[in-house]
Amino acid sequence: MTAPEGGQAALRKAARRARRLDARDPLAPFVGRFAPAADGRLFLDSSSLGRLPAATPELLDRVVRGDWGDRPAQGRAPWRDLPQRIGDRMAAAVLGARPGEVVAADCTSVNLYKLTVAALDARRGRRTVVVDDDNSPTDRYVVAGVAAERERALRTVHTHPETGLDMETLRAAVDEDVAVVVLSLVSHRSGALLDMAEVHEIAHAQGALVPALAGAGLFVDHLPPDRVRLSPGPLSTRFADVLEAVCRFREVLSGSGPGGWGV
Repeated sequence: MTAPEGGQAALRKAARRARRLDARDPLAPFVGRFAPAADGRLFLDSSSLGRLPAATPELLDRVVRGDWGDRPAQGRAPWRDLPQRIGDRMAAAVLGARPGEVVAADCTSVNLYKLTVAALDARRGRRTVVVDDDNSPTDRYVVAGVAAERERALRTVHTHPETGLDMETLRAAVDEDVAVVVLSLVSHRSGALLDMAEVHEIAHAQGALVPALAGAGLFVDHLPPDRVRLSPGPLSTRFADVLEAVCRFREVLSGSGPGGWGV
């Protein structure tokens, strides 16, 4: 089935415009840093692993054959402070955080579990956890599991599938019994962007904590200074950005923190 002539003309016009935009896109040179998609197909799913960086296979081979293969046990010594070193580089380059506030560790599900448990421990007298129904399913499963494990009530607020979460809806859901509010900065379905400064204002007015999920380095100006940030998607490594006051939280999975020997 072919498009009508008018439709084909519109497609050709759109293609020409896309090529002009690509030609002056300052990020265009970065395309060559990633492995091309098979058969020239477009890859628009950025929520999980993303495209393979072209340098990764050689780097992995060097680590496996060199650091591990040639040095056995001694090869792991430089790895122990990698979470802090990578975190500091991310903090300086794109996150606007201070040295020591960012670590690269675990995956979203593990980090979200640890942060939610830590937040509940810090608000022991509170019985409710708030999440929205447009949050990543993986995140909602983790939060629901923590709430059930800790015998807390799970309060789910409705989010519009296109325009996102209404702040008045959130304000009505957060009261003095809420310990933690778990939301995503960017909707994984529609791309709707939350005003995280207002989210924090609403939560903090009632004494609740917010482990806010966001794309690492994206929309940083929307986040207030007292943030806990994780990049999205359930599979890849995450950057946990914590303020100094939160650093007093106990490591939930003993030995799994930065520099630990847990796996």
